Amino acid sequence: MSNIFKITCPRCKKLFDAGSAFNAHIESTRKEDAKKAKIEAEKKSKSQIDTLKSELVSKDKEFEKIKKESDEQAILKLETKYKDASKKKEKENEINNRRLSERLEKSEKQNQEMQKLLKQKSTEVQGEVQEELIEDFLRRKFPTDQVTPIKKGEKGGDCILHILDQNKKNIGEIYFESKDREKIFQEKWIDKLLKDMQNRNIGYGILVSVALPKDFEKDSAYVSRHNSILIVPMSYQLIHSVVSFIKSELVQKSKNNKDFDAPAEMKRLWSLVTSDQFHLALRNLFLKIIKFEKSLLKQKTFFEKNIADQENILIDMHDGLKKVVLSFRSKIGNVLPDKLLEPPKEK
Repeated sequence: MSNIFKITCPRCKKLFDAGSAFNAHIESTRKEDAKKAKIEAEKKSKSQIDTLKSELVSKDKEFEKIKKESDEQAILKLETKYKDASKKKEKENEINNRRLSERLEKSEKQNQEMQKLLKQKSTEVQGEVQEELIEDFLRRKFPTDQVTPIKKGEKGGDCILHILDQNKKNIGEIYFESKDREKIFQEKWIDKLLKDMQNRNIGYGILVSVALPKDFEKDSAYVSRHNSILIVPMSYQLIHSVVSFIKSELVQKSKNNKDFDAPAEMKRLWSLVTSDQFHLALRNLFLKIIKFEKSLLKQKTFFEKNIADQENILIDMHDGLKKVVLSFRSKIGNVLPDKLLEPPKEK
């Protein structure tokens, strides 16, 4: 036994034989150390895991906080952006609405002007159509006579019908004017027509009017003014009858002048005295006299009233002066001369 080799365990200081017992002890010790190391490693790993978990939890909370703050900022940014966008959109809508309103207003104004222009143009066209219809009617019904339209823009009526005899000699004219727009008849149309007739030295005038004077009777064909102007409704049958009547008078006058047996000078004088132009000139002169007479009468009435008013003022002044003198005498006495208020004697 003493000869057997002995080995001391460096860990536990236990003495072993150099054989299998020592190896078994080493294996056991190694396992135990490995077990302890495992346990220590597990503890250390668990501690590290717990620490990591704690750090992760802390970081997670911090992340959530940061995330929450970021979300709030993002929301604020979105709200601010939305509000700015809304304000911008409202401003754009306001500008667009204003522009649209201005365009609509401008369009409405243009539409009104266009409607007014179209209405005016329609009325003008309607008037021109009536004028042309009357001209065409006269040409068809009186082919042996001549129709001369008055140029557009020239002062005057619509057209002139020249009555011609068998030798195509002009023996008289009829002046035409039409009124188809106005609804109320105005006597000033007659004054203008009479003046136009005199300027053109025409003895007869026919006013074709939709509006008729108050003295026009339904059963009548026309109403006369100044023995030279006939007012007729817009009726082709009546226009034909009136023109035929005037034409027959002109033809008869022309024939009478030719059949009149007298010296040439007397014939010219007779032709002048019996002419429609001479009658129209006398009529116009008479109308001017009447107009001047009315104006003079109006001025006379004004002056008479003015003088009467001044006379009343003078009477009031006399009465006032007498009252002052009487009041003075009643309080002071008769100190004023008796003849103080007597008028002076005329020399």
